[in-house]
Amino acid sequence: MKPRNRKLSFVFNELGLNVSRKRIARELAVELGITPKLERFYPGHGWGLKYLAFKEGARNPFAVIKASSSIIERRLRVALSTKYAVPSRRFALEAEVLSRLANIDLGPKVMLLREHFFVREYLEGKALAEFQPQEIAGLLTKVLGSIERAYGSGIFHTDLNAGNVIIRPDGRIGFIDCEVPASN
Repeated sequence: MKPRNRKLSFVFNELGLNVSRKRIARELAVELGITPKLERFYPGHGWGLKYLAFKEGARNPFAVIKASSSIIERRLRVALSTKYAVPSRRFALEAEVLSRLANIDLGPKVMLLREHFFVREYLEGKALAEFQPQEIAGLLTKVLGSIERAYGSGIFHTDLNAGNVIIRPDGRIGFIDCEVPASN
């Protein structure tokens, strides 16, 4: 028998989800007038389970949903001890940063914020991490200018890395996933 990868079993486990997919879909239907199809989405390691939301018959998602998991929360509580922040606090802080980025056209709009999940606009594009080194070199001036613009607006991204920098199809830069794992 193959040994179990503990990290993967914790990252991809939906059993500890604090709010059901059905409830998320219901709340989107009520609040946004859209009954979405939800698909698991996890391109990295984060502090919540992620879903892509699709409108009926659509091939491209319109939103990303981040939901809390009791399994992840238990591990965070142990790892962060007194600095641990509950999901509602972390999601509210992340939603605030994303909203401020959206106001200066550098991030996705936040569509819905709840205690155990939040919904943000899906940004079309490609993560900086997916580009070849030569391509990244050509994009750095634009990326650094966008970081400077955000910082100049008083916005500090708490998880800035190449996976969270999106190069949109029209060449604009967007920032996603400003995860705040601990309280200040």
